[in-house]
Parts: sequence; structure tokens; C-alpha cells
Amino acid sequence: MNLRTELLDDCSEERRPRIENYIRRANLAVKLIRPEPHVYEECWEFAFGRVVELDWKENEARERRANMSKEAKRMNSQILATVRKFQILAQNYPAIYERLMLQHSAEQLDRTIKDQLKLPDLASSCAGRPRRRDGEEKLAAAKQAHLLLSLFAKKSDIDRVLATTRGSVFCKLSAALLGKNNADLQIFCRRVKAQVS
Repeated sequence: MNLRTELLDDCSEERRPRIENYIRRANLAVKLIRPEPHVYEECWEFAFGRVVELDWKENEARERRANMSKEAKRMNSQILATVRKFQILAQNYPAIYERLMLQHSAEQLDRTIKDQLKLPDLASSCAGRPRRRDGEEKLAAAKQAHLLLSLFAKKSDIDRVLATTRGSVFCKLSAALLGKNNADLQIFCRRVKAQVS
């Protein structure tokens, strides 16, 4: 009984589709690497572990992005409420507003707003929707692909498989580990190869 059968036998029906997806991705990775027969199972187990690790990191990053966007929305609504208060003050009580503007510099007003909202940085909270960081997952996939190829690819093929041309084994393996077979990870593969060299 091999590891694939054990994994499928031990998992619940709820987790079965995810485990099957991991197995498919690991199978594709090993097919691309084409290791020597005596290290085939070791290569598959290593590839499976990398797939699970990358998926876990991607899910964690997705949750973090969702939480960040909720926090950014909350902060933006607080900032807009404070700005509205200043606008109402300027419209309805211009004398008080002018006196306030004369007495306090822009930095002091900014500090007052921050204190009122208890924000660490007013400028960063105005960003709205947070910048996507899926590049981190793609870079991690390229690093794992480089490690797999370095460990398990045939030594005679190492230069060919670590090439960073579009459609190379290195780029295809990075995409397979990430579970996005059509993704173009050439930039990330080049970055990893430059770091390692």
C-alpha cells in the first residue's frame, strides 16, 4: 500500500476532494521532474508535502487579505466621519473653524484625528482596498520548485530543467505546485534563480 492509497483511505469525505487535488498536483510535479526510478517515491512524497505547504500558505494569505480589507473599510468609514465633522464645523461655525485652523498646524490636526481614531498611521489607513500580495505565494512556489528540481532531477538534465524560459520545466513545475497550471511564473523563477546563483 503506497502513501496515495493511505491518504485517501484515512481522509473524511469532506476532505477527500482536497486530498485528491493535492495528489493530482504532486503527480504532475513528479511527471515534470522525471526523477530516477529509485527516488521516485521519495520525490513524490516531497512534492506532496510542498503542495500541501503551499496550499496552507495560500489559504492563510487569503484569510489575512480578507481581514485586512474589513479593517481598511472600518478605518475608512471612521476617517470619512471625522472629515464630515470638520466640514460641518467649517460650514456651520466658520469663526470657530478659522480659529481652530489658526491655532493648530496641519500636523497637530492630523495628530488630533489620529488620536481620535486611535490609528497608527492615517496615510496607510486611507488606502482603501489593500494591495494584493499573491506574489508571495508565487515566489514560494518557485522556491519549492527549484528545491525539488535541485534534489530530484537527473544530474544530466539539471541545466535544462532549471532554465527560466517561458514554458520551461521550472516554470511549469512552479505553476503545478501552486495548482494554477496556466499561470506564468517566469518572473518569479528568474528571481529565485538569481537569488540562488
